[in-house]
Amino acid sequence: MNYNETIEGILKGSRKHLAKAISLLESYREDDLLIAQNLLDELMPSTGKSYRIGITGIPGVGKSTFIEAFGEEILKFEPKKKIAVITIDPSSPKRGGSILGDKVRMNSLSRHENVFVRPSPSKGEQGGGALKTYETCLLMEAAGYDIIIIETLGVGQSEYKVGQMVDAFLLLHMPATGDELQGMKRGILELVDLLIINKCDGKLEHEGKLNKKIFEQVFHLSATKKKWSPPVLLASSKEKEGVGVVWQELKKFLLHQKKTRDFQKKRENQALECFNQQLIFKLNKKIREKETKLLSYEAIQEKIKNGLLCPSKAAQIVLENLMKA
Repeated sequence: MNYNETIEGILKGSRKHLAKAISLLESYREDDLLIAQNLLDELMPSTGKSYRIGITGIPGVGKSTFIEAFGEEILKFEPKKKIAVITIDPSSPKRGGSILGDKVRMNSLSRHENVFVRPSPSKGEQGGGALKTYETCLLMEAAGYDIIIIETLGVGQSEYKVGQMVDAFLLLHMPATGDELQGMKRGILELVDLLIINKCDGKLEHEGKLNKKIFEQVFHLSATKKKWSPPVLLASSKEKEGVGVVWQELKKFLLHQKKTRDFQKKRENQALECFNQQLIFKLNKKIREKETKLLSYEAIQEKIKNGLLCPSKAAQIVLENLMKA
């Protein structure tokens, strides 16, 4: 790989060079990761100019279909915008492989010259978002993408991690699923900036309107604790109805964030969170690499499991031995 050519290619918006850089970033090989880190470091001055949007929802709610319709609506209103989509696909717990089929499901959108769709394996990480997702966003920003959409695996408490790396967090809900209270229990509603009731067509249209009232009441009750009360919108990705309204409401939210300076605070927190996660990951990796020089890592784990050593003391022992190694 030609290093300077890759940097120049990314800055010019080359999909080929961007895809190669992301592959290096997702690799487990030390030499690949070192190249990826150096690439990112040089590209940092060209990052930070996009909107990062997270989209979550229970399996079957139509996330991929919605994203395709949503992307096409954005391009209809603003044809010069460049859109990148990161779809987090589940990895096999046994072999670690992923199907990475979301690009096929977004067949129409992925063919657009201003759109780049990148399936990404979760590799078993919580939050339905790979550890590298934040840095993938940075590469996409350097390549000139204005809007970056991250599609998560599903919905739940673990999606909090994805909520931490985006500027706006959208929750897709499907009528007649009985999931309204479950959503509140999981705490997802506390993260939501916009709630979209999808598949609101045909027989489900009436149920969707009832759900809308329920969620609006919930957000109204919590409005005093938040600067922004999330709008509840009805949409049908299949019929492409109401999707354009989502983009208009999202722009209002992002403008509101910039006016209140919450946007910049979020960005600062995103960078620090990525640093913390990377530090933890690299420390764990270093501990395993130096396991032969340390008190056996596996032996410590066995003692913890058998109640012979408290976790905090065990962590202190490993840290002290790591410092000596």
